Amino acid sequence: MHLLMEQGEYREAVRVGRRILECDPLREEVHRAIMRCHHCLGQRAQGVRQFQSCSNLLQKEMGIRPMPETFTLYRQMVLDGFIEM
Repeated sequence: MHLLMEQGEYREAVRVGRRILECDPLREEVHRAIMRCHHCLGQRAQGVRQFQSCSNLLQKEMGIRPMPETFTLYRQMVLDGFIEM
């Protein structure tokens, strides 16, 4: 997934990320990578939905909130519209 992102193949990276999450939906770093891909594709709403999905899943399955890195990425997407890659 990261190689695809480095090559600018964000749509394919999202597809691969979703396949990873089918096997292990609690991999928060994959949710973040998908959020970054959506940002790079100009799909801010999809990135926000990915955060919400991640957050809901973590709460439901483990009773926890996303990691600070995930919240930071979300805030950057919503407030700044800029994400450091």
